[in-house]
Amino acid sequence: MISGFDSGNFKSAFKWRWLEFAEFKEYEAWEDSKHIDWLVSAREQRLLTKKYSVDKSIKVFFVLDVWKDMDFWFEKKKLDTLIEIFFLLWLSSIENYDEVWALIFSENNYKFLDTKKWKAHIFEIYKNILDINWDKLKTKDKKNDFNLQDIKSVTSFLTKIKLKDTLIFILTDKMDLIWDKNLKILSLKNDIIYVNIFDNFENTLDTNTENSWIIWLFWDTKEQIFIDNLDKEKKSEYVDLRKQKIKWFSNYLNTLWIGYLKIDNLMNVYKEFFYYFKK
Repeated sequence: MISGFDSGNFKSAFKWRWLEFAEFKEYEAWEDSKHIDWLVSAREQRLLTKKYSVDKSIKVFFVLDVWKDMDFWFEKKKLDTLIEIFFLLWLSSIENYDEVWALIFSENNYKFLDTKKWKAHIFEIYKNILDINWDKLKTKDKKNDFNLQDIKSVTSFLTKIKLKDTLIFILTDKMDLIWDKNLKILSLKNDIIYVNIFDNFENTLDTNTENSWIIWLFWDTKEQIFIDNLDKEKKSEYVDLRKQKIKWFSNYLNTLWIGYLKIDNLMNVYKEFFYYFKK
């Protein structure tokens, strides 16, 4: 499946950052006209387009959110969806012999894994995802005194380590990076793809159960919300508001030239990414 994924092609999907000019060639009817060099074409009296070569090895950085709420599930944990996405993208990067980094963070702990190219590194990161202890006291980086317990502190950290010319995948269920100045700085120096991971229930309130009442428990505050799943009016209102929030967040990221992809537990991860990068 990874071989068929057209490994490494995602690097040219944004801003052409990793494409370098190679030579001029005669324009073919099916090619994109935006690469025609009109000055050279006028001089040569024929339509010439720029041919690019791709830098085959790039830096890929994974930001992996393993907060306790990623353990939420009705049929499949959001954490399992994150791991599935991570394996697909990571193995694709390894096939291309890219440099790969990772930052795994929860509300209580985090782990920064430096760049490596070999395949064994994927299992080291996988082990760290599973070994993040949700009950540990908050830890700080002794050298930089960073406290990486939320997504905003992560973007601040990446800005301060001066990350640039890197393809960044952010895998999280959060939507609270509106007007984050560090995210804006990162988007100017890197290509970012924001992957929002949800349980389908969060967006639709649909379940496979026949019960009319659902109890939603917030793990951090222990607050309980009782949801009447047969109240179609309230359910429709919730779904509409949820769609608006996701769409608004997606549009905001697009203004920063940040790619956005919404994935839930019922989707085929391979299919969604394949069409996303081809588009």
